[in-house]
Amino acid sequence: MEHVYIYGFGSFFNNKENFNDIDLLIIHDSTSYISRKFSLLCKKYLISRICNAHITILSKSGEVQHNFIQKSNPVFLGIVNEISWLEDIDLIISNEIYKLDITSQ
Repeated sequence: MEHVYIYGFGSFFNNKENFNDIDLLIIHDSTSYISRKFSLLCKKYLISRICNAHITILSKSGEVQHNFIQKSNPVFLGIVNEISWLEDIDLIISNEIYKLDITSQ
């Protein structure tokens, strides 16, 4: 079963009053076609639900290579599992993102 890890970073997640976008990071397990396809599906859904979303996708190995987590100091938002991906993403949005009115109508 595929799953991805969702993180938030940047000005929105650093409690800045002014922000231009919502920066999210999706990390998927491998560089396999299925893993990449699932991460793109999650990205597409997140973009449809969050106004001004800017989403970066990395495989676990890509994240290690670029040291992205250490450099960006992100907030872990949750895990999205293939079997419950819509519910998982909606839960992440309702718990973290809906704190401000930034979702699309």
